[in-house]
Amino acid sequence: MAVPEQYQSDVEAILARRYDNGGDLWATPDRRLGKGSPFSTLDCAMMLWELGMDPSEPILKETAELILGAWREGGRFQLAPKGAIISLSYRYNGENPLPLRIRF
Repeated sequence: MAVPEQYQSDVEAILARRYDNGGDLWATPDRRLGKGSPFSTLDCAMMLWELGMDPSEPILKETAELILGAWREGGRFQLAPKGAIISLSYRYNGENPLPLRIRF
């Protein structure tokens, strides 16, 4: 799925902020994934996908690998090196994921 032309400038603006938090892929140097909203790793991955970027694009694959690297036993994610471990989950209704649910 190609990004519709009407959203191309939005995608470019998000990609231009890739290093703003000090690390790569909108993360901080110590790999905090939720810091810097609305330009955190989690926020940017979700925005790019919602704007129509194909999940097979290298930038989204790299971001997915970074996020999955924070996956811990029991299905929880540790979004900061010494932070809380939380559950991130999407509910699937057969067509589209419903809003993100976060549980501590």
